[in-house]
Amino acid sequence: MGTDTYTRDDVKKFLSTMVCAEINPEKAEGKAAGDKYHVRGFPTFILEDPAGNKLLEDSGKPAPDQFIWMLAGPTYTKLQDLARSGDMKALGKVAWEMEKWFLDTEWGKGIPGLKKQHEADAAFNEGYAAAQTAYDEALKKAREDAAKAEEAAKKAAEAAALKEARDLLDQASQFSKQNKRKDAIEIWKKIIAKYPNSPEAKTARDRLKFFGVKVDDPPKDPGAGK
Repeated sequence: MGTDTYTRDDVKKFLSTMVCAEINPEKAEGKAAGDKYHVRGFPTFILEDPAGNKLLEDSGKPAPDQFIWMLAGPTYTKLQDLARSGDMKALGKVAWEMEKWFLDTEWGKGIPGLKKQHEADAAFNEGYAAAQTAYDEALKKAREDAAKAEEAAKKAAEAAALKEARDLLDQASQFSKQNKRKDAIEIWKKIIAKYPNSPEAKTARDRLKFFGVKVDDPPKDPGAGK
């Protein structure tokens, strides 16, 4: 697909508003994603909104000129079926989906006219508004979850760094007690270089000065004393 589909101008324009990722679940780095989505056939295409809701999934290689239809077609077909059925609330919801994700396709260009046609229909407007509200709420939650995950990862990294600094300090102390001064000095220098403003670095500087090793003081915090 990299030579006959993704290189097409219409496909590149269609995908330009999306975040695209190509994952090989047969490789170690892609196994988790393959398991999550229960991928069994190749290629498999999965389209999700920013909140993580799956919009569609399809397998098999489409003809290059059918790629966009493969992604937008199911929603457009649903739109047509609902228009015939007269379920205006559901039609409003799917109209929102079509406008949100596929407006720039040849099938999405009729959405403004459809909205104009049903602008006085309360059920249509209710379905459209409900779709927008559900998306906003899901996206808000996804952002909150992402922020929590980022904060958790930051704390985990800080804890790992603290443990490493303490372990290095303990190792240097053992070397010092064993009269392996050269080894101890190298580790103290490593602590200062890697964690310059940590309490362990202060201890390392004190130990180096004790052994007559010239060592620079830590950089001053520009916000100190304010």
